[in-house]
Amino acid sequence: MADLSQPPLLPSQNGTLEMKSPIFAARPGWGGRLSAWLKKIFQVRSAIYFLLAIGLVVGINWLARHRTAQPSATELPIDDMAIKTPGQAAVTASTGTVTLSAGQGLTHAARQVIRQYLEANNTTLTPEQKVYAEDYLRRHPVTPTKTLHPGQTVAFGASDITDSVTKALALPDDALKNLTKYAKKVSSF
Repeated sequence: MADLSQPPLLPSQNGTLEMKSPIFAARPGWGGRLSAWLKKIFQVRSAIYFLLAIGLVVGINWLARHRTAQPSATELPIDDMAIKTPGQAAVTASTGTVTLSAGQGLTHAARQVIRQYLEANNTTLTPEQKVYAEDYLRRHPVTPTKTLHPGQTVAFGASDITDSVTKALALPDDALKNLTKYAKKVSSF
């Protein structure tokens, strides 16, 4: 049978009895370990966030400098450099250009160029054909841009203008029927 008695007590120098206890190495408790872990994590995360912020600023600056540039007056043919008031369309032999006014987009510009082309060539289109032609033309500007501003000039190639009208005239009846719902929404026809 095992001895279940207590360990022997040792007398100390002052005459009291003491029991020896184990000696532990000093180290932080759970609070100290948690605090150290959180500091380490936040240092890593703050470094990551700092690098992401720098990358974002650099990316925005790069995009601002490398946007699609508008053609300057020296790049346009001589016959396309006429001074136009905002919203006025000019169709020449090489391009159709529109200077945008506030609230206008590529569809408005295409609509004006097609209207000028139809008047110049004494051609008529149904409202459905006009919807098709302007949609075709707005997808084919000479200089594609993502953002438009009032006073900006948008140019369409003469071959694209002719193609849009020719393709609109050649539309089958079922395609025209599908465009009827869009033609009803356009008030400027």
